[in-house]
Order: sequence, then structure tokens, then C-alpha cells
Amino acid sequence: MSRLSTADFPKAHREAYSLVRQAHEAELAQNYTEALDLQIQAIASLKYYISVLRKKSEERKRAKLQRRHMIERSNTLGKYMKSVAADSGSVVVLVPPPLPSDATIDQELLDPNSTVFLSMVERRIWTNLPNPDPTSDEPLLLTPLLTPTLPVQIFHVYHEKERRLFGRSWHCLHIKDWSKSQTLYTMLCVGTWELSSHDIVCEMFRASSCENVCARITFDVTTPELRSLGCRMEIEGGTGTTIPSSPDRTKRGWSPRRFTFGDRRFAWHRLKRKEKDALASEVPGPDRNAGIFSSFFQMEGLYEVMRECPVPGSQTGKMADEVFDRPLAWGERKMFKFGGHVCTVQLAGGLDQLFREFILASMLGPLMLGLAFKDVTKKNK
Repeated sequence: MSRLSTADFPKAHREAYSLVRQAHEAELAQNYTEALDLQIQAIASLKYYISVLRKKSEERKRAKLQRRHMIERSNTLGKYMKSVAADSGSVVVLVPPPLPSDATIDQELLDPNSTVFLSMVERRIWTNLPNPDPTSDEPLLLTPLLTPTLPVQIFHVYHEKERRLFGRSWHCLHIKDWSKSQTLYTMLCVGTWELSSHDIVCEMFRASSCENVCARITFDVTTPELRSLGCRMEIEGGTGTTIPSSPDRTKRGWSPRRFTFGDRRFAWHRLKRKEKDALASEVPGPDRNAGIFSSFFQMEGLYEVMRECPVPGSQTGKMADEVFDRPLAWGERKMFKFGGHVCTVQLAGGLDQLFREFILASMLGPLMLGLAFKDVTKKNK
């Protein structure tokens, strides 16, 4: 096959990703037959686009991921269409929820009763969260506004590694839904840096559009050991703002680390045993007794901070805080090795999509850095 000229690459790119967008829009409009047909066309167009791109290039990697997501989505939609065609009326066939996109953010706004839109405050579209008491001007905290009866959202995270040129590697975290059948997000990072390099960048994008980044994480790694012991990072999310997040004490681990989102303060802390036991009862299905909240691999929990202050006499920046009992996010690592199911993440119900994406980036960024740094240290021994 002859390669495209430089001038033809933008055209091939536009055609492939235009079909991807059209398929997603048709699915949102519930035109599932048209969406499935467009997905098949997009898969073929992406296959051609991939074949003419330079091997091991970042654009080719993104196009391959997009094609994989489209195949996955067409299989999901195809199974749904077959179920509807074979349904006799006695069984309720559930429509697969749409993949996250800018359009699904707008859809959330149509049902404001079940979601607290903290990202609207971060974007400065709102000055504050809606207050049930119109006579009060006090800024509302997020956690008390969340409905406790809403189901938690479960994400399963898988790690994949692919070799590049000159000994480099791609590291990907694929964030799947509760059923483990549909990829929602992918986080991508190049894993082999020189030990003296500083700013390291990871990017997270939605499966509905791999050409647009929904979160970019920049790690300020001034010394090699900070890659595993904790360092300052900045997250540029879908709100258009760049939010710093730093551990209280670098070289002492990643937690506690803090950030401000929507004028509210949040902190990552390790969960206590009583909190693990309380949250275990909220896990639906077979994962309830899977040891998620009692294993050695427990991940941090995200809490909203009510009050915080420096610890008197601390010379390392240690902070004292008062947080709500119920975390907004928590999870469990599955293994410390390359490949496979690396962790399960759970988020409280009622959080808006942009804030969920920011939390996932904040939670999985250090995990990605650790996986990639593991690759670096193995090569430099």
C-alpha cells in the first residue's frame, strides 16, 4: 500500500474521526441501527488511517486505541440490537449507557436532582452550589449535598504496556465500567525517561474521542526517588483550569495530598478499618465479599475537608485536618506487576462527570507514574 503524502494526512484524519463523532451522535439520538453502521465504517476508516501512519508514532497509537474502542462499542451495541430483536416482551433489555463525552455533560444538566455540579463552580459558570436555604449566603460543602442512597460507581482499571523505538514503552491504563466489558477512559504515558528528566506528562482521554484530552497530568519530578515517594503534580481537566495537588510532605509518600476544586478543599487519606467495613456493604454484586476493603493493597480515599491547619512545630509541612466520615472515592490495588487488572476504583454517587474525571486522574496518576518508573529502574540497573 502506498503511503499518503503529508498533505493527505489531515484529510484521512478528518474522515476517520468524523465517522467516530457521527456514530456517537447517532447513538445519543437513539438511532442505534444508524450508529452501528457508522461504527463499522469508522472501524474500516481507522484501519486504513493506521496503516499509512508512521509506526510507533503517538498519532498511530491513539488511532489504534480509538479503533479498539469502536470495535468494543460496536460489539456492545450489536449484542443489544440482537437482544431487542429476540426479545419476546418478558425480559427487560437495558440500553447500554452512552460513552462519556461533552454531550453527556450536557445531558447531566437535564437531571439536576441526582447530581451535584461542583464543576460548574470550578468553571465559574455558577458562583456557588444551589443552596436549599435561600436566606443563607454560606458556601455549601459538597458531601452533605450528595444523596447517600445513590449507587456507587465502580471502575475496573487494566494496565497495558507496548514497546516503542529506542527502548521506550507506552504505558496505558484502560478504565472500564462495572461490567468490565466497556472501556470509558484511557490514560496514556511514555514510560522510559532519563532519570534526570523533570516534567513528566500523562494524558487521559475518553473512549468516545481519543483525539481530545480530558485530563493532562504533569509531574514535577526534581529527583528520581520522588517518582515513587510522592511529588507535586498539576492536573488540567475538562473545566479548563489547572489544579495543583501536592503531598503534605514529599519523600514521605503520596498521602495525604490536597487540592482545591470548585472552591472546596479535598484531601487523599488512607482509609481506616471502620470506614472500609462501612463501605463494603455498598459494593453491589459478587465484589461485595472480594476483600476489597481489608487487603494490603488498599488505595487512598478522597475526603472533603471541613477544616485544616499546619501542625504546630512541624518542620516538614505536616497538616492537621477535619474531614467528613464518608469518602468520595476509594479503591483497591490488585497487583504490583505489569499487565492485567491493576485496581478497582469506586466513586460516590451524585458527582458530576467533569469532577469524576478529575478524581480519576488524581487517583490514577501516581499509580501510572509508579508503573512507568518501575520500567525505568529495571532498564537502568
